[in-house]
Amino acid sequence: MLNTGATLNGRALAQTAVTLDANAVTMVSSIIPMTPVPVITPVVLPVPVLIATPTVVTPTTPITTYGGGYSTTLLTPVIHVTSSGKSDLDKLNDLLKILKSLQAQQASGQGTSVSSAFGQKVLDISSNLAKGDKSNDVVLLQRFLISQNKGPAAESLAKVGASAYFGELTRLALAEFQSKVGIVPAFGNFGRITRSYLKANY
Repeated sequence: MLNTGATLNGRALAQTAVTLDANAVTMVSSIIPMTPVPVITPVVLPVPVLIATPTVVTPTTPITTYGGGYSTTLLTPVIHVTSSGKSDLDKLNDLLKILKSLQAQQASGQGTSVSSAFGQKVLDISSNLAKGDKSNDVVLLQRFLISQNKGPAAESLAKVGASAYFGELTRLALAEFQSKVGIVPAFGNFGRITRSYLKANY
């Protein structure tokens, strides 16, 4: 039931009847639908798991080093642990310690030349040597000259290494050595005078 003179916008609903008494009723022409509010569902992104991948060290560009007058070409070592418990790197360090010890002995005037560590000494050369020769005796001589490092010619010979060929560079390195130690004449030939000097001093 509506009060007398009441105004109604819309509809009046009752279980039995709607009683009107001088009422103004206005019907709503259309119902504006309500826009549903979107439900935002949070998206849970998976957390990335970082997995450490072991790096395998493989040989790369050769590195040439010159220690004690000898050129040694090394590759980046691949380290393997052997049954003895020592890795390749440990063995290399042991070898370097031995070479350093030999160099220290030579520098202090003790022991023999570094070339003796390779099984033969320059004193084992019994033949005369000159430019153009090629033999194992030339290798011994070149190693000896490199180990003595008496000047720029010996340094250049170290970069080339012991090639077994008695060329101009070997002759210059030998002449350089002869001049430094007082062997006359210092022509760069390996003969009786140089051999006698070596036997007396090495």
